[in-house]
Amino acid sequence: MIAAYQKLLPGLDDQVKVVPGRGRAGTKKDMEDYLAVMLALRERVGKLIRDGKTMEEAVAQKPTADLDPKWGNGPIRPTRSWKRSTPISSGRSGSFAAA
Repeated sequence: MIAAYQKLLPGLDDQVKVVPGRGRAGTKKDMEDYLAVMLALRERVGKLIRDGKTMEEAVAQKPTADLDPKWGNGPIRPTRSWKRSTPISSGRSGSFAAA
């Protein structure tokens, strides 16, 4: 999604209205703001993984706490617990499921 936003945004003017498949219509600025959130989360979660944190330790550090008031009201709530089907340290991609 990050790559798609980075490719799409430069071609949009400031007057564009973006109508997603879900959610409210937005503006280019809304998309830029969301891209900034995705980049911040990728960095934060990546650091937790690089630091060898377990899923429980990572969640306990609340890496999204400052973003939750604005961004934490979507279909995946920050208070929802998750379990990973493949260990983070395995190097393989895995899926997450609601616990």
